[in-house]
Amino acid sequence: MENLILAQLGMGKEEENQAKANENIYLVGKAVGGEIGRAFLSGIDDLNEYVTKLKEILINLKVGVLKVVSADLEKGKIVVDIEECVTCVGTPNIGRHICYFEGGLVAGILKFFLKKEVAAVEVKCCANGDSVCGFEATVKE
Repeated sequence: MENLILAQLGMGKEEENQAKANENIYLVGKAVGGEIGRAFLSGIDDLNEYVTKLKEILINLKVGVLKVVSADLEKGKIVVDIEECVTCVGTPNIGRHICYFEGGLVAGILKFFLKKEVAAVEVKCCANGDSVCGFEATVKE
């Protein structure tokens, strides 16, 4: 039955396994993001100060160079770019997004600051021919 459903969705076992792996990588990134918040960013209530400190931390951890492109906290939308992303820096254009860890990391770091659930989706990736990896984060109410 499972194979029939996967076939109807056009998804084989390999694609299903990859989707599960990507989800798990995202969840690990989200947990790491929360831990970075707890370990290094506790007590910071100002978003600009939080982002400035976070940039330093991510550079030191060699995760990449973070830039907040836009933040509309009233609408719960934050757009973040990461240059020199550890997952895909130097990767040729393979035609897809691969930075699930960083997406989770962004979600976890923002969740820690906002004290609300956050989901982040990669919308640009160096492995997809983009100049940076970009993430759209949405605050869940």
